[in-house]
Amino acid sequence: KLSNRGGRYRDSVAPVEVITGDGKGKTTYCLGKAALISCFETPCAILQFIKSPHAYGEVKAINKFPNLRINTMGEGFLDMDEKGGKQKHLNAAALAWEIAAKEISSHKYGLVALDEINIATHYGLISASQVKEMLDKKPEDLQLLLSGRSAHPEIMEAATAVIEMKEIKHPFSKGVKARKGIEF
Repeated sequence: KLSNRGGRYRDSVAPVEVITGDGKGKTTYCLGKAALISCFETPCAILQFIKSPHAYGEVKAINKFPNLRINTMGEGFLDMDEKGGKQKHLNAAALAWEIAAKEISSHKYGLVALDEINIATHYGLISASQVKEMLDKKPEDLQLLLSGRSAHPEIMEAATAVIEMKEIKHPFSKGVKARKGIEF
């Protein structure tokens, strides 16, 4: 096993990684890292803050891995101009944050990915100070991944590593719509 209980981070605190930027691949990075670590019998969780609870490709794939679970807790696309839009996203984010806080402090996981937490923070659905406080209190042997565009500077400063995904070229810019098995 890879958790501290199995000897992973004997001499240091488990890393906190921020995966941000305007390019594709932030969620895929989290999925890949969690899948890899879960194969070493280390329980991992992916908690999605914005994506809605539909059985799209990444959810179907993750459900095939032992030791890896996903919880989609958002309302989907952020349309703050829609009537009641911001409030429904605020409510979903508050519940997601409550669940995330319990999971992070549970000592059940070697890795927890907070997918799209950076977007939730950027739009004020969750405060950066809440996230920063959670980073300060997380179990030392828990590796955290915080993904999404527009990462808050304080969160990036507190992280062990910051990875920026940058788009160079993508079919979307030529009008190609999201493709099943590729983008979802």
